[in-house]
Amino acid sequence: MRAQTGIATLLVTSVLLTAALLITLGSYKSLFYQIKRAQNEVKARQQHWVAEGALECFYTKAVQTQTIPQSSNFSECNTNGTVTFGFQTLTANQTLITASYGFAQIQKILTYPGKGASGVMKATSSLYFAGGMAMRPDPGASLGDDEWGCTMLRYSSDFKVFGTISNQNLNDAHPPYVGFPTGQSCRNSSGDNYITTAIGNYNTPADLQQDFVNDTSQKPFEDLFATPRERWFEVMSSQEFIKISDSILVNGSGELLYEQSTLPAPQIVTHCGDEIATAIESGEDLIWVYGSCHLDSDDLANIGEAIDPATGTPPIAGGVILVIHNGLLSTSGSLDFKGMLYHFVSEDSDGEPEFEPTASLWESLDAPQKLVLDGAVGPVSGVSASNTAYFQSGSFYPIGGYVMDAPGTYAVYNSSVSFSYDQDVINVPLSKLKKLEWKSGGWYVQ
Repeated sequence: MRAQTGIATLLVTSVLLTAALLITLGSYKSLFYQIKRAQNEVKARQQHWVAEGALECFYTKAVQTQTIPQSSNFSECNTNGTVTFGFQTLTANQTLITASYGFAQIQKILTYPGKGASGVMKATSSLYFAGGMAMRPDPGASLGDDEWGCTMLRYSSDFKVFGTISNQNLNDAHPPYVGFPTGQSCRNSSGDNYITTAIGNYNTPADLQQDFVNDTSQKPFEDLFATPRERWFEVMSSQEFIKISDSILVNGSGELLYEQSTLPAPQIVTHCGDEIATAIESGEDLIWVYGSCHLDSDDLANIGEAIDPATGTPPIAGGVILVIHNGLLSTSGSLDFKGMLYHFVSEDSDGEPEFEPTASLWESLDAPQKLVLDGAVGPVSGVSASNTAYFQSGSFYPIGGYVMDAPGTYAVYNSSVSFSYDQDVINVPLSKLKKLEWKSGGWYVQ
């Protein structure tokens, strides 16, 4: 009886010990799993922060150089391990940057200087094209399937045409910017069409498609300079801009001698073309002309030669942003101008224009050009020398785009406007005014 009791006790004890062992082993297994998981999470977070830090290092490098380096890795960003970078162009001024390290992959969109809303031409001025227009468009935004929401013109006021207007579509031989993919086209679908071909008879053509945008709320000044229009003096005051005027506006250090309220009245700028060419030859690519300016065929030839001399190294790395402020602007001659033309009339504190065109001022600027202007606007109702602030006679084409920002006045084009748009030509001068930045949405966005 005692033997049976001992065996039972031993059996129960063995079972209890076995159960305890199993429980202990189970808890250890769970503990080991938790330890391993914690180690993996720590390692994953370490990889994440290495990639995140390398991305921030890349951003610092890009800001310092005001360019987007295109390399798969950078030694200065690899202090904690080799991080691989990838790049994907999203738009003309947005690139997706990817930093990869281990199993971590961090992505962020870098935005860089651009002209804002799409459009080869933007106008708050009224427009009259006496000879039609045929251009390659700004591609705008991708619509998928190799199609784009192209934009030829973004206008806020009157838009009159005599002749044919034609969107010449995207073309691989003339990409709108570096990195633009091949085989692309403007969407041309029924009810969703971004390719216009239409005829005007001193009026707004009836068959405009979505590539001609009537945008009464556009802000081209803010788009380009990242500064509200009413604060234009801040942009003019920038020492990045060389000032050309009939009066001396700056001291020897390039600082303005005047406050906004004390600026002298704008006058006709004598030898305007020569001064622009000289500024470019001196390495200036941001030029602000204060007053009225006439550029004849010799002036345009000299400006073209200054930008791209026949021999020697060009004095500037890219193109030119040329601002004509509070004055008439007249061109007569031919030039594919490597840059952007911005014609600007500012307003006073009461919202009144600080410059208004007159027939007599046109006569004083260039009498023969005034006669050509009178002939060009004669057949069209509501347009005259007394309300025209810009007149183009000949083939002067800023391939970086036009901005006609002189509300209440007309910009008149006396011959067909025809050129291929190239947004890249203004990237270098624009980078001096607008800085690279992360698109909002990350911890490091300021």
